[in-house]
Amino acid sequence: MERMENMENMRDVAEVVLVQAEKAPEGQRLAYMKEHMDMLSNLMSELHKDHPDASMTPRQHLAWMEKHDKIVDDVLSQMQREHKLMLSEKHP
Repeated sequence: MERMENMENMRDVAEVVLVQAEKAPEGQRLAYMKEHMDMLSNLMSELHKDHPDASMTPRQHLAWMEKHDKIVDDVLSQMQREHKLMLSEKHP
């Protein structure tokens, strides 16, 4: 479960960076968005590597899947927000 907590922390830190990007003035968001994309890439890699422990009971396995799915849903939501932010940027 420690790995899951680490991924939840990674998700939370990425959320903070995304909020900074959303609050930044237009033209100054790019650095935040780049940092956020890198963070999500690392998080998705960790999510892909993570698997439930074979010794888990069915109830523990279900709880693990629910937590894992919640993180994936949160990451996808952040990606959608970032995409909207990218589209809102005016490019010369």
